[in-house]
Amino acid sequence: MLYDKLRVGFDVFFFPGNQEALAGTEGLESMRAPFRRESRLNVVLLTPAKKAGLNRAEEDYRRAKASMSSADGMAKVFSNVKELFQEIRRLCDEVNAGGNADIEYRVPHPERSRRICGGSCV
Repeated sequence: MLYDKLRVGFDVFFFPGNQEALAGTEGLESMRAPFRRESRLNVVLLTPAKKAGLNRAEEDYRRAKASMSSADGMAKVFSNVKELFQEIRRLCDEVNAGGNADIEYRVPHPERSRRICGGSCV
């Protein structure tokens, strides 16, 4: 096993093997210590499935970012913004209906919004 080979010449922290040492300690701080203060070199091994998942997520992000600058992408962005404001409006109305608060909000006039967005807003 890689752990056995590395620990011959190095002080190795291997989480599955060092869980007992962490038991009863300050949880998160104990997990950070080997990476922040107690080492000169950190190596994180990824399984092929994990690496593939990270690569897939990165590619999805690049594609989504590139599509946002297209007309269709901008229409989707504005549609999502419209849905977000509808949800905010609904939640404000719900809170106001409880009688313990009076939240005021304003929904912009659609024609002014269209001019601001260059006619591409929904």
